[in-house]
Amino acid sequence: MGAHEGMPLILLVDDAPSSLDILVMALRDEYRVLVATNGRTALDIVRRTPHPDLVLLDVMMPEMDGFEVCRQIKSDREIADIPVIFVTANDSETDETHGLSLGALDYVTKPFSLPVVKARIRNHVQLRQQGLRLRQEIYEHQLAREGLEVAYLVYSSTSEAMMVTDANDRIVAINNAFTELTGYGPQDVIGGNPRLLNSGRHDPEFFRSMWESIQTTGAWQGEIWNRRKNGELYAQWVRINTVFNADGSVRQRVALLSDITRRKLAEEEIWRQANFDALTGLPNRRRFHDRLEHEILRAKRDGLPLALLFIDLDRFKEINDTLGHDVGDQLLVEAAHRLAGCVRESDTAARLGGDEFTAILMDIAGREGVERVAGCINRRMADPFLVGQHSVTISASIGIVLHPEMAISMDALIKAADHAMYEAKQQGRNRYCFADEARTGS
Repeated sequence: MGAHEGMPLILLVDDAPSSLDILVMALRDEYRVLVATNGRTALDIVRRTPHPDLVLLDVMMPEMDGFEVCRQIKSDREIADIPVIFVTANDSETDETHGLSLGALDYVTKPFSLPVVKARIRNHVQLRQQGLRLRQEIYEHQLAREGLEVAYLVYSSTSEAMMVTDANDRIVAINNAFTELTGYGPQDVIGGNPRLLNSGRHDPEFFRSMWESIQTTGAWQGEIWNRRKNGELYAQWVRINTVFNADGSVRQRVALLSDITRRKLAEEEIWRQANFDALTGLPNRRRFHDRLEHEILRAKRDGLPLALLFIDLDRFKEINDTLGHDVGDQLLVEAAHRLAGCVRESDTAARLGGDEFTAILMDIAGREGVERVAGCINRRMADPFLVGQHSVTISASIGIVLHPEMAISMDALIKAADHAMYEAKQQGRNRYCFADEARTGS
C-alpha cells in the first residue's frame, strides 16, 4: 500500500494554473489530490469510483461554470452527497447565495487564508467520513435486524425442535417444534435443566462421553432416548453446538432435536424379524448361531464351561397332521414358553424351525447342572398341553454336548448335539443323551 493510499481524496477544479498549484502544494501532505481545469473533466472524475471526498470548485470557467458543475453533482443521486466548496474571486453576495442554494457547503473568496481554507476542508471531510460511517452502521444494523427477523422466523417455524441453554446449562429458549415434540411448553422448562427430559435409558458413561466432546470441541451429535411430558419414551437425533464469547467463554449452547422414533422402531422391527422367530418370539436359527459363536469365544477367553442342548418334540408331526396347523402352532408357542421357563435369563433358548429347539447354557455347574435343566425340560414337555379344546401329550428328546470337554469347532458341536438328540430318540424318546455317551454307545 502506497504512502498516500487511504488518505481522503480531494478534487480541485480551476482553470487558473497558479491557483491549482497553490492548493496542491498546501493539501498534498494530508490528502490525495486530483485536478481538473474545466467543468466537463471535473464531472467525469467525480462520477468515477472511488468518488472524491470533497470538491473545491471555481465559479468562473469557460464552457461550463462552477454553478452548473455543482448543479449536476447535486442532481445525480450517486454523487449528490459529495461536499462542494466554492473557491472563487467572485465575492458577489448574489453569487454566494446562489452557490449555497445549489447545495454547496461553503463559499470561500480569493484571496484566502490557506490555514482557514485547510481547516474548513478538514472539517467538511471529517463530517463526510463520519456520515459515511454512520450510514454503514445503519446499513449493518438494518442487515442485522433483518437477519434476526429471518433467524426468528426460521427458529419459530422450523419443524426441527430447538432448545437454547446459557453457560450454566439453564434453558433460556425453546421453539414451537420443541413443545410439539416433548409436550413441554416454555412455562415448564425455561430456567430449568435439560435433564428433565432424561429417560433413564443411558448410563452415566454415555453422558460423560457426550459432555467431554462438548467441552473439548464445542459440539456433539448422536442418538438419545428421552421422555415426553406424558411419560412416553421417544428416540431423537440431537446436534449440539456452542456459541462462544469473544474471550472464548461459553455464551450459549444450541440443541437441534429430530424425532427418529418411527425410524428406530422400524429398524428394531426389521432386526427382530431377522433374528427372532415370528411364531414363538424365541431367537431364530440366525440369532442362535450368532449367540453360540459369541458364547464359545467367551468360554474360551474366560475358561467357562458351556453346554449345548438340541431338543426335538416327539410326536409333534402326528398331532400337527391330525389336529391341524392352528393347534400345532399353539402347541409350539406353549412348548417355547415351557422351554424358556427351564433356563436362566443368562442362557439362550432358540427355535431352529419346525419342532426343533436349542438351548445354550453358560457357566453351568458340571454335568449335574446340565442334567437338572434337561430333566426340567423333559418333565415340562411331558405334561399335557391344553390347546383350545384339545388335551395333547408329547415329549422331548434332547442331545447334549459339553464344552470344553469336547473342544471342537462350532459346527462340530452342533453336529454332535444333533447326533446325541437322535440317539435319545433311538433309546425310546422322552430322555436326554450326552454326545460323549452317544459316541461310545453307553
